[in-house]
Amino acid sequence: MVLIGSSARGSEVLSDASRLQLIATGLNKLIYGREVDEFEGREFVRVVDLLNQIDDSPEHYRGKECAELCTTATRLRPLFYGTLIKAGILPDEFFTEDLYKTLRSCGDSVLLDVGRLREAQRVFQSVATASLLELQNSHRAGQI
Repeated sequence: MVLIGSSARGSEVLSDASRLQLIATGLNKLIYGREVDEFEGREFVRVVDLLNQIDDSPEHYRGKECAELCTTATRLRPLFYGTLIKAGILPDEFFTEDLYKTLRSCGDSVLLDVGRLREAQRVFQSVATASLLELQNSHRAGQI
C-alpha cells in the first residue's frame, strides 16, 4: 500500500485518478464510434508519456521523461500491473504499439479492435478506482 504523506500528495492522487477516469471515458466513446472531446484528447496524449514510464519494455514507444511523470508512474505502476494480473492480461498484450498510436492520435486513428478498446477502458477505469480506494484507505488510517 502506498503511504500518502500530505494533503498535497492526496491532491495529486485525486488528480491522477480523475485523469485516468477521463481516459476511460474517452476510450468508451471510441468503443461506440464517437469522437473524444478536447480534454480527453489532451489526456490521451499525456497518458502515452505516463505509460512509457510504467512500461519498461524497450520495444515500445519512448517519449519524454520528466520528474512529475516518474513520480506518478512509480505510484501507479503496482496498480497497473496488479490490474493486469487480476484481469489475466499479459503486460505485452496491454502495452502495445497500437495502444500507444491510438492514444497519441487522440483517437483519430483507432488501431485497436472493439475488444482491445474495452480491455484498455476497463484497465484505466480499474486503476482509477484502485487509486481512489488507496487514497480513501490512507485517509481513514490518518496518513493524510
